[in-house]
Amino acid sequence: MGFAERVAVRRKSKDLKNELKELRKHILVTLGGDKAQLSNDLKEFQTSMELGAALYADYVDARDNLNHAREAIVKLLECMGEKQDTEVKTDLQNLVTCLEKVYHDCSIREDDLDFQSTLCNLKKMTANYSENMTGMSKVMLRSELENVKAVLDDAAEWKAPDFLALAYYYLHADKNALRDMENEQRNQFVLAYFKNEFMDELMGQFYRAGKEPEVRALIKEYIYG
Repeated sequence: MGFAERVAVRRKSKDLKNELKELRKHILVTLGGDKAQLSNDLKEFQTSMELGAALYADYVDARDNLNHAREAIVKLLECMGEKQDTEVKTDLQNLVTCLEKVYHDCSIREDDLDFQSTLCNLKKMTANYSENMTGMSKVMLRSELENVKAVLDDAAEWKAPDFLALAYYYLHADKNALRDMENEQRNQFVLAYFKNEFMDELMGQFYRAGKEPEVRALIKEYIYG
């Protein structure tokens, strides 16, 4: 993250803090209640929002690389026979660089041993790619590219989680417990945890204070905007 991006993140965080201060005042005036508890809840909310925004940004970057890799593989499979070997090797090297950036806990995980093995094989084939490759070697390369694309195509269909819920879960529970869950199972699990443990009660206060639509808009803008 560059200097300008860090400044933007700090400014965004400061703006969020100010928004939540005003929200706290409104709730206390409208509903009363325990000041200390509300302050703690809103601080927890802010921390989860900030982490959620970071997780979403990382997810978007990983998905962009995933989709770029899918497109690159399609072009390679279509044009490998028509390009010079030096061009093909450069395309393969660029593809490998892209594939190394597709990892995310909500997409292809870094601990996915099958994908790591496939990528390792592709790296070796890329490093050894030359005009002296046999026809069988090129057939094997095509097969490996098709295998990678199949994995990417499958991951591309997975739905994204609620990143605020995911952030809260990461802050309070064992993220390793999610490792073996299917994508949609994980999404539903972290959302239920978030709502049951924290957000339903807090959102109830927002609703009673007449601020629920405003808070939902704030979440959408801060994390996904």
